[in-house]
Amino acid sequence: MRTAARPPGRPAGPSDAPSRPEADGAGGGAFALRRGSRTGPARKRESDSGLVALLKRVRARLGLDEHLLMERFAVTTGVFAVTLVGIVSAAAVIAARDHADQLSSQSVYTTAFRTSRSGLDGRVTGLVRSADGTRAVVLMSLPAGMASMSTDARTYQAFVSGGTLRGTVAPTQQRAGGQVVVYGTSGGLALVLDSLATDPTTGAAAPFGAGLLAITMRANLEISDRAGAAPSRAEADSFALHDQWRIFENPGASGASVDPAMTGAGTPFDAAGFYQSYVVAPQVRAVRAEAQATLAAMQVDLARVKEYSARIGTVTYRGMALRPVETPAAIAGDAVSAAADGTLSLATEATVPGGYSFAVRDDDGVAAYGDETPSPAVDDSSWQSSAVWQFTDGTTLDSLVSDPLAADAVTAVSALRSAWSTYYSDKQSYQKTVLGKLVALSRATEAVGNATTANAADGTVRTY
Repeated sequence: MRTAARPPGRPAGPSDAPSRPEADGAGGGAFALRRGSRTGPARKRESDSGLVALLKRVRARLGLDEHLLMERFAVTTGVFAVTLVGIVSAAAVIAARDHADQLSSQSVYTTAFRTSRSGLDGRVTGLVRSADGTRAVVLMSLPAGMASMSTDARTYQAFVSGGTLRGTVAPTQQRAGGQVVVYGTSGGLALVLDSLATDPTTGAAAPFGAGLLAITMRANLEISDRAGAAPSRAEADSFALHDQWRIFENPGASGASVDPAMTGAGTPFDAAGFYQSYVVAPQVRAVRAEAQATLAAMQVDLARVKEYSARIGTVTYRGMALRPVETPAAIAGDAVSAAADGTLSLATEATVPGGYSFAVRDDDGVAAYGDETPSPAVDDSSWQSSAVWQFTDGTTLDSLVSDPLAADAVTAVSALRSAWSTYYSDKQSYQKTVLGKLVALSRATEAVGNATTANAADGTVRTY
């Protein structure tokens, strides 16, 4: 529909608007909707504002705002610090308790040492104290022997001070005197420490208390041309100038070995008896154990010989039996028997060349073993070659080695010969090696006794 033209000069009015009901209805509603709603960036900003408000409410509800976070961080840090302090304190208490337990029970701390100038390696082989705790003996050994060291105890001194588990020197309230013992050329040395403390009630010598001692041993006479390297320690001057070594020991420890027979401080020291008990006796026990083990093997060997000898009588060749042969004289009649307590011993009529034939005592002494003499050393390589195996018709077994019909006989004879050889080898070990060790130990002990020196002069053992 066409609209009338508006006269000039008259303002437009409502009646002049186009009359389009369909368009007004549809178009006007859409226009109103667009004006009354927010779209695009405006709607996103409104949505973001709502999410931020929600997050703020959640943060406030959970106590996560800035002030509460600071408070919570401070509390957490404090709890962590207190926990850390507790852990460190507990660890310190445990370490201190372990330290105290170790000091109260462990007696030997240093087990190996090296002399500062002669460069010899040594070992601390034990610490033994008297029953009253007023005397302790530290036993040391130089495995290489005394070729580079003096065997005169008068040339040695010991300086005693306190020690720490870190291997440093510290002051000590304990006071010690004593002596140094050198066991000849054996490489053995003993430091005898006597407590100089007294019981205020009785006036008698007081026992050593639990506490680590730093002991510096000095050899005042050097017979080695080895200069040795100065040790890297603060007090290295004395170690560079003198042939010394330092050990850390605890004579008052509850774990120290106690010798009921050892006398206390200020009494004569039985150097020979101590050497017998703590150097010789362990070696004798080891040799006795070796002897029993060897005899046990020989006992099995003889059982095998008996079994294989019996088998010889059961084999034949073309209906002919083997003639028995005599057991070689070197092992004939031998027997290993057990006493009521299980101790084995050998009964024999023959001694292997260069071997010994005597009964091993059940004590730890070596007296009289050194008086034994060995049998003549002769060539015994043909000790069983005289045995000739023949069948009853005179045929020798050696001529039938390749005959399959003689295989059983060859196997039986070979087994018996092998059993004889094994037993003879073990017998050699027993009579020459094992018994020979007891003889050598007896003679060495006698030599040590003759060459032992002791130095108990004033100033030999000094506390500083």
